[in-house]
Amino acid sequence: MVDLFSLYTGDIMPSKAASWNTEELFLLARENYGEKHVSDLQAYLNSISKRIRMAAYHSLESRDMLKGFFTHETEIENYEQGFDLIFGHMTANIEEEEKEKSVLFHNVLWKAEAHVIACAHAIHSLIDIMAQVINSGLNLKINENDVTINKVKQASVKYTKIYSLLTELTDREEYKYLVAFANSQKHIFCVPATFTIQMEVKVGERAYGLKIPNFTFKTSHYAEKWSDDLVVKDFVILKDRLINIGIEINKTLKDKKSLL
Repeated sequence: MVDLFSLYTGDIMPSKAASWNTEELFLLARENYGEKHVSDLQAYLNSISKRIRMAAYHSLESRDMLKGFFTHETEIENYEQGFDLIFGHMTANIEEEEKEKSVLFHNVLWKAEAHVIACAHAIHSLIDIMAQVINSGLNLKINENDVTINKVKQASVKYTKIYSLLTELTDREEYKYLVAFANSQKHIFCVPATFTIQMEVKVGERAYGLKIPNFTFKTSHYAEKWSDDLVVKDFVILKDRLINIGIEINKTLKDKKSLL
């Protein structure tokens, strides 16, 4: 059994939902459709687990790279440190050590940004590969080169629960944001993730960190977002929805098998 939740490390917490037995899915598909049908399915399932690990890796790196610069005991001190890091290399009356730290910080920022973008691409790829799993698992017969999550959703309408779960996924704001962000990066322009210090902060709000500015994609406007929300919260929400769909495919194939 490939327990996808066991692939998580660091502070991306595993979901409390039941794990998806991908080995069972492979065996059920082989029993329902035959040996020839499942050769591609196995590759897709292996890619699912790999993409989750890649997304988790980039998520952790995007945050851990900056943590070493904020080591004070209080958030106020770290907040003040943020100003020194941003402007220190341009300030005359600052110690040389702080200037060097500021230069290093700016050099690390673009690497952290690269990990944010890579994480988004890995999650987007995860969804694309899951569409292939659904197509093969349900034997929807969509040509491999034409498979998208929306096409498999329409083709799976007779599977009421799976169709409902796919609709829930594609209707979520996290999904729409991810698609817009990843496709903007890939096809149109680079949406940055820049270090931001909030001048006015309400209780419970984040004071500083990498932030993605507002942008427009295909006439839809997307509000600014902290990168941590994308690579942690949104990632886990979308991952959980995909795994729930996988679990439901297993149930569907079990029902099919019982009718044979």
